Amino acid sequence: MATLCIMTEPPTTIEYSVKTGEVSEFSLRGKVLLDINKKISTDGWEAQLVRFVKEHRLNKPNPRGLHAFMYPLYDKGLLP
Repeated sequence: MATLCIMTEPPTTIEYSVKTGEVSEFSLRGKVLLDINKKISTDGWEAQLVRFVKEHRLNKPNPRGLHAFMYPLYDKGLLP
């Protein structure tokens, strides 16, 4: 597992599997939209994640590569 924390106000966190890219927790500016262990899944969490990724340019190429959670978003056609 890996956790990405972006210092928004309040912070945004994305916990995901490095191997599969599956997101297990997503908290957007302090609001929990997805937590698999607690059985929380808000409608539209994936669209919110895509919007956040674009807003913070996480999908732009960089020397370290992309975070694993973005590959399933590309596979589903949610990221161009």
